[in-house]
Amino acid sequence: MTPFIILQHFHLPKLVLDYLNFVPIAIMAGLWIESLLIRQSGQLPAINWLNLGASIPAFLTVIISKNLLITVIVGVIGAGILQMAF
Repeated sequence: MTPFIILQHFHLPKLVLDYLNFVPIAIMAGLWIESLLIRQSGQLPAINWLNLGASIPAFLTVIISKNLLITVIVGVIGAGILQMAF
């Protein structure tokens, strides 16, 4: 929280703000890709098909609604349905 408190009193250059706008997207993409892969020692990563199946409706929801809460709900429900089915 300290950086937020300190930075609220300063005006950052537009170039820095433009760069910082991409940070949440990059972090979310990294977390999403990591959840789609299963790491195994000495082998190439395998695909986690349940997470991939749950992320497809969530991805479509974010494109249509642009609402993070609805996207999370659809993703959790999709993961739950797939987990019960398999």
